[in-house]
Amino acid sequence: MEESPGFLHAFGICRTCLTMSGLWSDTHFKKSKKFVISVLYAANVFVILTFMNVAQTVKLFLIWGDFDEMSQIISTSDFSVGMLVVKMFVFRSYRKALALLIEFVEKDWLDLKTISEEETMEQNAHTANKIYLTCFFLGNSAVNSYTLLRLGQEMSFLPGPPDKRQPLFDAYFPYDDKRSPAYEITWLMQYAGIALANLAFTGMYCLFVGLMLHLCGQFANLRIKLIEAVSRKEGESEKKSDGAKTFRERLAFIVERHNSLNKYAQVIEKIYHWIFFVEILSSTIQMCSQWFMLVTVISNTQGGLPYLQIGFLLIFTAHSGFHLFACCYAAERLQNESLSIFEAAYSCEWYNLSPQDAKMLLFIMQRTKTPLRVTAGKLCVFGLELFAKILKTAGGYLSILLAMRDRLVIDEEPI
Repeated sequence: MEESPGFLHAFGICRTCLTMSGLWSDTHFKKSKKFVISVLYAANVFVILTFMNVAQTVKLFLIWGDFDEMSQIISTSDFSVGMLVVKMFVFRSYRKALALLIEFVEKDWLDLKTISEEETMEQNAHTANKIYLTCFFLGNSAVNSYTLLRLGQEMSFLPGPPDKRQPLFDAYFPYDDKRSPAYEITWLMQYAGIALANLAFTGMYCLFVGLMLHLCGQFANLRIKLIEAVSRKEGESEKKSDGAKTFRERLAFIVERHNSLNKYAQVIEKIYHWIFFVEILSSTIQMCSQWFMLVTVISNTQGGLPYLQIGFLLIFTAHSGFHLFACCYAAERLQNESLSIFEAAYSCEWYNLSPQDAKMLLFIMQRTKTPLRVTAGKLCVFGLELFAKILKTAGGYLSILLAMRDRLVIDEEPI
């Protein structure tokens, strides 16, 4: 199928990220391409699990009880990478549904459209593309700033652990990782693991944002079609019955299109509701641990403030928070746009229609009075209100952790 420039603009970045992660799916893939994608997926999961998640989790149990070291491992990569692997498994299991979604979007971009409809789609694609670039920039900045920080510590340019030749991320390996070439290979594989994890994380969330904003654009175009169908006046020479038939044909198209958009939204919900369930379980703990680490670094003023470490933590915290905010924003937009069909039917020039045609609008209003929502595990609705609750809960947990840390410090002080 021929690809539209608008589709490439809207989904080009996330398609590249997901293809490199082995998560992209397309109905036009040949068997050889599907095999390559499967190999990429297996290689990504192996590198991420072996050199990142499993090694760091073992290290976490070995240092159990050291509050600062545990919070550093959890806040930087172990917890977030572990949750990411779970999301990758869930996302991969719905690859057939994802391929149908992509085909649906490609068809929308290739179909004939009016100038206003195309402008609406391009505006949403431009918004999605800006979100992609922001996520991609924050993710790469977080990965590379931490790598530069650790390189500076290893070369004694920056203050850090007294023991040198440590892995990029604090982890345990069943071999001597201080000797060459094991030391260099471990560094390289950990960098590859976190870079691949960043690509998968950015790709999955940006695809959700792109699909949701595309759906918002289709609802906006459908709203305009409904208003035009009601307000369009038939010619003087047309009979009343012909005019009524023309209106009903337009209304039938709107109903069929609305049904297809609802099915589109249901498939997105099917793919992402478990991913977002994992997200809300992990995001509060992750944000809390990141904030705790940031406060700990800032409050520890011995030898001056470590500005590079503070900068990394700020970028990493912004990276995690912005991805969640972008998804909540897109879900909120969908609620508003889907409800706008109801509002358009309510406020249109229905008084110019015949009584029978006006009654049909009541059925439209009845069908569209409930907005489309994306949930997290069918438990809570994704939106800006949920994002605010997560921030509030993470702040509450942070105050508890700080109180526990201060209590431990007081107990350790000599009487």
